[in-house]
Amino acid sequence: MALSHTLRPLAYTQASSGWQLMFLKEGQTSAELSLDEAREQGYRLHFTPGRVLLRMPYGKPLSHDSLVPIVTFPLSSHAGFESKNISIGVHGTLLDPQVTADRGYSLSIGKGMVDIGIPYGAEGGHRQSFVLHNTYLEFYLIYLYYECVFMDSFHTENRHRHTKVLMTQSLPHVPITINHPPSFSGLCQEHGIVFKLAHEEFHHMWDITIGNNLLTEQYAVRQGYLMANDSQGILLDVPLFTPGYLYEDIDLDQFFGTFEILSRDAKTQEIQQHSVKRCPFPTTELIVCSTGGVMTVVTSVVKSIPKADPQRTTLLDTTCKPKEMDETRVLFEFDLTTCGTRMKVKNDLMIFENTIMFEQEPFPSHRPVITRDTTFRLAVQCSYPVEAVNMDVAFASSVPGRGSVGEAKPYETALAKPIMLPAPEVVTTASVPITPRIKTPPTQRSAKFMRVRSHHSAKRQSS
Repeated sequence: MALSHTLRPLAYTQASSGWQLMFLKEGQTSAELSLDEAREQGYRLHFTPGRVLLRMPYGKPLSHDSLVPIVTFPLSSHAGFESKNISIGVHGTLLDPQVTADRGYSLSIGKGMVDIGIPYGAEGGHRQSFVLHNTYLEFYLIYLYYECVFMDSFHTENRHRHTKVLMTQSLPHVPITINHPPSFSGLCQEHGIVFKLAHEEFHHMWDITIGNNLLTEQYAVRQGYLMANDSQGILLDVPLFTPGYLYEDIDLDQFFGTFEILSRDAKTQEIQQHSVKRCPFPTTELIVCSTGGVMTVVTSVVKSIPKADPQRTTLLDTTCKPKEMDETRVLFEFDLTTCGTRMKVKNDLMIFENTIMFEQEPFPSHRPVITRDTTFRLAVQCSYPVEAVNMDVAFASSVPGRGSVGEAKPYETALAKPIMLPAPEVVTTASVPITPRIKTPPTQRSAKFMRVRSHHSAKRQSS
């Protein structure tokens, strides 16, 4: 009668329930243990349809040590064994052949020999180092896992697995110190630029600065930045037109804003890393005052009443016309010592001012027209700290200026201190000091009185 597959394990268990283990030791009487007693002492007996497997730990009381020759299985077919497959891996896990090839491992099977190669420093191993007698030494080790699958004469598949620690000799090396200054990643946003930095263990060795200023939460608040600093990292949100930006390639369509974060050595303050992000932004209206003394203005001229014609706008020097224009806006770019720019000093600030103007066309004298239209005037200013400006040879400032655009007002000629600008090639009103002139009403001379005879009294005397 044949047993089904589901009943066979139960039949084997019931058939072996009465089995016993007998241990024979030379010079001693045999010891018999039931399966339960043997299991309590650490012995394991497993039954399969074709074999009985006994497992036992080393050093048990019923076992003894003896020297026997080591028997190894050949890789080729010999004495009834045939090698089918050989695989390698690390840390008790076999690797796919493609993975071993990507890591540089090599496996060569020859006649009766297997050659395995692992490159120094390959993935899966470990490099360890130590110092001995003032010498830096390093070695490489890997926990190699080996499996050989072979077939016996009964066509039963057998697997031989082996784990071995492979280690190179200690190799002397010259110590190399590698600096890892923190580097921010930048992301362009519609409103500005966002910088991110993940904290690392060595970041305490560096100072993060904006220019020469240490980046702290208090400094960020004063500058208008949004900063979050926690255990994970630093998030710095830098809105457009806050201090620290460099503006370039300005036209009526777009301009580029660049912001830079510096990583400095905490001890020497030497710059070790530049984190720079350059982003495009759409141009609406803006004013930029560069460190080289150039003012760039983009503004609308049709908001006034009456509307100004962009093509007929100029600066105080009417030869200075827009660099670009469209239906509503103008772009002026000029040096602060040209185009009629005026200068004054107020509250330790050096202020450069010009005016965007639109003059109405004069009407012919033979066709006079009464109109209420007024002249369009828009004041544009750049202000610099006096101590930051050097004008010995040409205009230079250590910091960008602050720009403003507003309604033009009568120019204040009073200066806090006289400042001489260098004489440019073309003399303008900004190249000479401005002297205040005060107009006073004319004085009337004191009156002199004299007697004047009337016409009638003169006749009487003559008569």
